[in-house]
Amino acid sequence: MRHLQLCMSAASVLLAGAGLVDAQQKSDPAALARKIDQHLAKRQAEAKVAPAPKAEDAEFLRRVTLDLAGRIPTVAETRAFLADTKPDRRRRLIERLLASPRYGTHFAAVYRTLLIPEAGNNFFVRFQQGSFEDWLRLQLTGNVGFDRMTRELLTTPVNDGGPFAGLNFNDGPSPAAFYAAKEFKPESLAAGAARVFLGIRVECAQCHHHPFADWKKEQFWGLAAFFAGIGSQQAGDVLIPAPEQPQKRELTIPGTDTLIKARFLDGKEPDWKKMADRPT
Repeated sequence: MRHLQLCMSAASVLLAGAGLVDAQQKSDPAALARKIDQHLAKRQAEAKVAPAPKAEDAEFLRRVTLDLAGRIPTVAETRAFLADTKPDRRRRLIERLLASPRYGTHFAAVYRTLLIPEAGNNFFVRFQQGSFEDWLRLQLTGNVGFDRMTRELLTTPVNDGGPFAGLNFNDGPSPAAFYAAKEFKPESLAAGAARVFLGIRVECAQCHHHPFADWKKEQFWGLAAFFAGIGSQQAGDVLIPAPEQPQKRELTIPGTDTLIKARFLDGKEPDWKKMADRPT
């Protein structure tokens, strides 16, 4: 069940953060799946929604192959699966798909689309998306936890001072395209990170308090201040990263004299010493 831990790591992080899973469930994919099912069943009962019936084997085969491999099953795969009478055939099918090269390739493209949708209309970002997908593929095929993937993405050096540092022209797999896609702007990086990793949209609070939620302007810029040390410079027609200032953890709200220090959205200040001592 090793590969299932990667697919369920995001759910584990969310449930663990809410205190809804114990240590055994974190390390046991089957136990975690049962816990998730319990919460889904509870919400369905509260909403008086009847769950769809269990898919037949042929339906399951097609759906899970499309989901995990991004393609329909071959004739040979279909015949073999339908001829399998062992009770754990579905689990073994999922394991095979997660262990296949197609899984890493498919989900690297899926995550790339979620993380840098700007690649569709930005040539410079599109130029870097190959190295970004290579980096994602390595995380997926290496069974790297979602928390470690996120940490590396959000803490990767953007420009260490070299003439083309952070552009990843020849450096191999890298998440640097995430920063190029956001134009190396702290506010764009904060908005993008909040959408993808927190599941919330806070960018409406960039210029004023959020009209439909409780987010305040100061909360948005406090989050953006985590990226305050990242900037850009023009190189001909291309926007490239300026030398990074890792110790810069505050910024001035545009159009004001208000200086905002980096804070989490709940208002807590980060413990920078503890974070620096934490192993990567």
